[in-house]
Amino acid sequence: MESPGKYLKAERESRNLSLKEVSESTKIREHLLKAIEEDQYELISSPVYVKGFLNIYAKYLGLSPDDIILGYKNYLKNKIPSKRSELRKRMTPPKLKQWIYFSQKGCQPPALYHLYFCDCSLDCDNDIFDRPLRPLAR
Repeated sequence: MESPGKYLKAERESRNLSLKEVSESTKIREHLLKAIEEDQYELISSPVYVKGFLNIYAKYLGLSPDDIILGYKNYLKNKIPSKRSELRKRMTPPKLKQWIYFSQKGCQPPALYHLYFCDCSLDCDNDIFDRPLRPLAR
């Protein structure tokens, strides 16, 4: 199945509806509908809003909202790699051993903890992975 945005756009165009007509009927702003149709979900403030807009848009077009939202979730799953796999790619084996050691002891170095659990980009050009880990203060 194609992306949910492209699918919704194709369905809208097959019904000869303009974005303006859909916007007026669904009360979703045109620029948000356009972002959905172009699969630019990051332009919408929250994934909760994206799911809500997809639900409203699908119902307006007479489609199953559950199928569209499932398509959206699958689209995101395929598009965004997991943070854990990204972390493993960036870490060299000795640093990965340190990470595993600290994880098994029930504590994680603050920088790695922050990168793993917060929404931080691992593609930044900082040297956090090149610095040696300090021993934990007890």
